[in-house]
Amino acid sequence: MKKIICYLCGGFAAFNLIVIFPALMSGAPVNWIGERLLCVLIFGSICFFLGKKKNGKTDKSIMTVYGNKKEINSTKVNEVNPKGDMEDSKQDSLFSSPATEVMAKKLFTIASDSISEIITASGKLDKKGLCEAIMFNSNIILNDPVLQQKSFYEATSNDYLMLLYFLIQQQRTDIKGERLINFINERMEFYSSEYNKLRNEKQYSPMWVYSTFYLAPLEDDPKPCLDILQVMTFQVGLIRMAVKVHDLLDKYMETF
Repeated sequence: MKKIICYLCGGFAAFNLIVIFPALMSGAPVNWIGERLLCVLIFGSICFFLGKKKNGKTDKSIMTVYGNKKEINSTKVNEVNPKGDMEDSKQDSLFSSPATEVMAKKLFTIASDSISEIITASGKLDKKGLCEAIMFNSNIILNDPVLQQKSFYEATSNDYLMLLYFLIQQQRTDIKGERLINFINERMEFYSSEYNKLRNEKQYSPMWVYSTFYLAPLEDDPKPCLDILQVMTFQVGLIRMAVKVHDLLDKYMETF
């Protein structure tokens, strides 16, 4: 309804603005010209106000990943690169606080910096593959028992998941909102299960993880990789990447 009112007010204001100039040329009364200008001012202001309000915050977009909830602005957010950098915006801050924003970005950097181990072992990842690797490492970081005991964990994890949401959103432009949230949830649960197998099962083979990293990144239904040699090499890099995440995270947590 607000959208319709906005269009009507904008159209009426534009109509009055258009007719003013021919009227001036034909010698229309000053009072009539003044009334048209007043209409332009009033209805133009209403249109501007409704349009600005419409482009403000949404009360529907709620991100829920691993039980964390964060209201997300529907306004445009600057691009988040794999390093986790987000430039300052004139819009209201999407983060819980400046302190948790700094911590979330630092944790995001840890997740992305550790990917060099997998690249060394199995080769370069494309942008979607980098997103998958960051989600794998994010599972390790957000489930770290030391981090979870900190008083700032909930707020920081919310901010971290928001960064992750916008990163994945850049590459999965075909889905958004609740569908994208569900995709991230499912992928994080998948990586949690795979990481537990990597740690605890001697005969484990990360053929599915290899597929999500290299063969079908960010796809809904990836197929397992059946190339045993590639998967074995990948497994070495996966272990090294996980170890690096833990090392970097432990060093960072020592600062608190």
